[in-house]
Amino acid sequence: MIKSINNSIIIKSLLLAPIPLLLILVSLFTTINKQFSISNLLFNFSFSIIIWLFYCILVVPISFVISTFLNKHKLLYLWMILLVAILITPLTIAVLQLLFNHELSLNYWEKFFISDDFIAMGTCAVFTSFCYWYFLKILTRKQAN
Repeated sequence: MIKSINNSIIIKSLLLAPIPLLLILVSLFTTINKQFSISNLLFNFSFSIIIWLFYCILVVPISFVISTFLNKHKLLYLWMILLVAILITPLTIAVLQLLFNHELSLNYWEKFFISDDFIAMGTCAVFTSFCYWYFLKILTRKQAN
């Protein structure tokens, strides 16, 4: 049976979850572009911080509510986290498209699911979900000891 997890652990795990992906992306962008100067590294890290802030503003509140609901019903396990992440990804992309383009096209959903954006963002969501689950396990064990 799954134990109930403290809300502070859920919040910490949600805030830590995208950091491994962002570090991987910064290192990939730096090595692919062969730009190893301090200014380019600072730009990459500052852009990652902006992405993390968008994540904190858009995704964390929704994910916290869903995680708290799942935790209350003792359903907070890996497959549910992955399913929720895959469901939240198109909504997050739609909100970002509304913020930056000030419009949402009528055939957005069919374009989104057919395009490579869904594959790329879905992969990022799945990796972040694994990290969230991993941080949940680590912080729960740390609290138990």
